[in-house]
Amino acid sequence: MTIAAFSYRLPRSDNKPGITVTHTGSTPVITTHSIDVSVGTQSWQFWVLWLSFGLAITGSYGILSSGSLMLTEAFRSVVPHLITTSFVAGFVSAMGLSNLGGRIFWPLLSDWLAKRVSTDPFYGRRLTYSLMWGLGPLYYLMVIGSIHMAVQGYSPVLCLVLFSLSVYGVISGFGGTAATRPALCGDLFGAKNVGIMTARQLSVVMPASFIGPFLVGYFRQNSIREAILDLTSKTDDVTFLKTFGAGKDQINLLIQQKTVTINRLLEILPSHIPDPTPFMYDKTMLVMASLQGLALIFNLLLKPIPPKFHEKEIKEVQPFPTHSKIN
Repeated sequence: MTIAAFSYRLPRSDNKPGITVTHTGSTPVITTHSIDVSVGTQSWQFWVLWLSFGLAITGSYGILSSGSLMLTEAFRSVVPHLITTSFVAGFVSAMGLSNLGGRIFWPLLSDWLAKRVSTDPFYGRRLTYSLMWGLGPLYYLMVIGSIHMAVQGYSPVLCLVLFSLSVYGVISGFGGTAATRPALCGDLFGAKNVGIMTARQLSVVMPASFIGPFLVGYFRQNSIREAILDLTSKTDDVTFLKTFGAGKDQINLLIQQKTVTINRLLEILPSHIPDPTPFMYDKTMLVMASLQGLALIFNLLLKPIPPKFHEKEIKEVQPFPTHSKIN
């Protein structure tokens, strides 16, 4: 960031906003129309875009908040020799690299598609989001599938690789969503007010960053409770009373006090009873996949704002003064 800061320069004195830049051919690389901020904010496109962004990143925030815990709980009982502290640390680091990679790859792809899909760069940008968000539900489902495959005895290394790649795919889309957002806002609302419109779109980040981890925690706790109740039903009454000092009729209180846990129940149950811990995130991943699917649907509904809402006249901004004039 410091190195980049030293590269900042004033634009050329003859540089004027609104100049149409073209690539080989006649299709503009940037959108040339402009829409007033008040008009753009009241358009249905603004709110569909706002909602689709929020739905898409909610699951990503959930993964970011609990990725390492999910990895540990899902695979520790299956491949304990692989789930070491260093491996988990490397997994978290790779999540960060996936975020960075997504912020580089998806904007580049969107620029490439914006030049080639249509005369309006918006359609290339929308296609990028369709690809990015269309892969999301598959990643979430693969997270579930890789865990179930590992429990069923498939190659633990292969399952761990599939799990990791799926998580990295989700995080890559998270980074790509954030980095490509200004370009999509510019295509919809014009380059003149893209900074303001992008900033207003960013207001969805706060609720998404809260809802994502909340949903993960909520469904995880519900799954734990259901698993404990299921294991309790398989436990002998006398053994349960002797182990926990209370009868099964007190199970709700015992769960609340964390006296009864999955691990403690497994200790007094026959060895053939499977550990339900790896499946604690199944419901969460299904919900996140559904949210990502809704984001994809909303994205496909997006259309350019009709020309009648474009500003009729864009006032020309005076060029920056040269250094000699400043002095």
